[in-house]
Amino acid sequence: MKNFLLILALSLFSIIAVAQDAGTVTYEMDMKGLDESSKAMMGDIEMTLEFEGDNTRMSVENPFINTTTFLNAKTDEVDVLMDMMGNKIHMNMNIEDYKAKEGADTEYEIILKDDIKEIADFDCKRALVKSEAGTIEVYYTEEIKGKSPINHNYPEITGFPLQFESSQGGQTVVFKAIEVDIDDVDDERFVVNKEGYTSMDMKDLQKMMGSGF
Repeated sequence: MKNFLLILALSLFSIIAVAQDAGTVTYEMDMKGLDESSKAMMGDIEMTLEFEGDNTRMSVENPFINTTTFLNAKTDEVDVLMDMMGNKIHMNMNIEDYKAKEGADTEYEIILKDDIKEIADFDCKRALVKSEAGTIEVYYTEEIKGKSPINHNYPEITGFPLQFESSQGGQTVVFKAIEVDIDDVDDERFVVNKEGYTSMDMKDLQKMMGSGF
């Protein structure tokens, strides 16, 4: 379970959106590769992504880990606030450092498919990203302006991702948009409040997860 929570946290960073328009996208999350008892413990999980101008806020809550991720496209800074059963952690990183850590600068192949899938009332095309690490499946729409790290890492994908699937260690996390609201977002939603959080880097987080907190 601890390993899956870490996979979940790392996966969330991969779909932060940097949009030109303002709006809110709500995703449902499906977890494959977990036994039924673990799924029951995790409960239903939704991700909310809010964006306006250079700012993006992404929030995920479940009984074990609450994560809020902030990205400023102007400064290329990412702030992550994590509350793991009372352990409150803040991480700050540069988007380029994160891309290198995730292997996004390695060789890959993009396969653009012709099939269309409707997600949250938007027509989406399918793309496969193949590399030594495995295959990422992305459904993206060209009806929403904006870019995500998926687009920065793989510029052949020319639309906004509304579904994203990644796997690691036999476990798969799928994010699928269920609601898209293109409207203004309050500026206060993008303020990072680090009060009560302990700052650490990714290595510190991995050590903590490995020690069982």
